[in-house]
Amino acid sequence: MGLEQVKIIASDNLWEPISWYVLHTELTDVVDIIGAHYPGTISSSNARKTG
Repeated sequence: MGLEQVKIIASDNLWEPISWYVLHTELTDVVDIIGAHYPGTISSSNARKTG
């Protein structure tokens, strides 16, 4: 039983970790989705840079 279908979602702490994601590109290889689940949350400029 492999974990090939498992996706990593970051973060549930609003947009704070985005600066790490932007600065440490090795994270782009292992993180599939970046999000915040709070209604009315506005994406930061760094979040928008991730695509």
